[in-house]
Amino acid sequence: MDIAFWTQQKSSVMKKYLHIIIISFTLFLLFTNSINSQSGWFQENSHTNKNLYSVQFIDTNTGYACGSGITIFKTSNGGTNWINIFNSGYDTTNLNSIYFINTSTGYAVGGGVFLGGVVMKTTNSGLNWQYQNSNTSNYLNSIFFLPQNSGLLGFAAGNNGVLIKTSNGGTNWYLLTSGTFLDLLSIFFLDSSSGFTVGIAYRCLLTTNGGMDWINFPTQPIPPQSQDFRSVIFFNSNTGYICVTGGYGSNNPYCMYKTTNSGNNWILQQPGGGIAMSFVDVNNGYTVGGLGYIYKTTNGGTNWFRQTSGTTKNLRSVYFADANTGWAVGDSGIILKTTNGGGPIGIRPISTQVPDQFYLFQNYPNPFNPSTKLKFSIPLSRGVPEGRGVSVRITIFDILGHEISTLVNERLLPGTYEVEWSASDHPSGLYFYRLESNNFVETKKMILLK
Repeated sequence: MDIAFWTQQKSSVMKKYLHIIIISFTLFLLFTNSINSQSGWFQENSHTNKNLYSVQFIDTNTGYACGSGITIFKTSNGGTNWINIFNSGYDTTNLNSIYFINTSTGYAVGGGVFLGGVVMKTTNSGLNWQYQNSNTSNYLNSIFFLPQNSGLLGFAAGNNGVLIKTSNGGTNWYLLTSGTFLDLLSIFFLDSSSGFTVGIAYRCLLTTNGGMDWINFPTQPIPPQSQDFRSVIFFNSNTGYICVTGGYGSNNPYCMYKTTNSGNNWILQQPGGGIAMSFVDVNNGYTVGGLGYIYKTTNGGTNWFRQTSGTTKNLRSVYFADANTGWAVGDSGIILKTTNGGGPIGIRPISTQVPDQFYLFQNYPNPFNPSTKLKFSIPLSRGVPEGRGVSVRITIFDILGHEISTLVNERLLPGTYEVEWSASDHPSGLYFYRLESNNFVETKKMILLK
């Protein structure tokens, strides 16, 4: 009788513990999936440890990346699989920029000790690549072709102020006179006449006659520190951006410059900036840089918001195929992808009036289903320059205290902001949201009812 009783009790206890283990494991999976679903950028397997310097996509499925050792990689399924389609074996030579003008024809440029300035071309979607005579021994850093000219008119920029041009698809390249011996890192053309190039020591040049003559911009933008201009893009003859950084892995602050009057005046934008940029349109853009930095703007650079990349490796190139789908590449073969624009930042300034204190408002609506808005105020902090802003973090917790989402993790200027949280993937219940900045911490409750 006693043996049967204790056997029954032991079985009951074991079932109870097994039930607890199953519930705990289920909660762990739900929690893990919840955390992963909040991540805007995720890592893809490039199958290489080589540094990647440039990435471009033809559409959301077909893309190319190039890097050290004159290596070129291709994906035909949006980055799920990357295949090494070219490997020269020259470990001291890099490919720094890749540019496809259509699904078949593409170019890549770089340089190395033995090969000098490298230009390569494919006419069969990367299946075969041919070296072209670059007519220079200087390393090339950037290439750009004008698709409206049947893909025949192209330009490349490189070290020691070198600029080259082709009007026949690279069959012949000839040298242009830039007027500088500083390294040029990026080149961009609006049409066959108007072009721009930028480089180290904030070198900034333009041409209005197809590259025959180059002059400094009407007003030279001067960064806050001795930094380099890494990338340039113009949307029309008036509006353009320059991406600025202090160097790979540098702690110097990144910044952006924007002009809306053809370079006669430049607006300094911080934070933001970095090693490379990609714009979906004149208002929506991204920059990447050292230590895994990714910034996003949705209002033409008036505000830049830091996104979580999940890596501390240097990111050297970024490309968006549409408003939501983009890739970033960098050191040690790192390839990141987003399918939701880098994550729901959903943050916007609603007042530039400087508050006199931190304040976290009650969310509205509350209760809510499935989304709600969180409003908060950031004052000017003692000892912090007004133009620099302070570190601000807003996080969401479930009733068990698990952090399930980070809505804000940026440096913000003084003002009042609003951020939206969508809880469509979460069950009904009580949630908490917390604001942290400097020594200020405040938490409030909100209720999700479905």
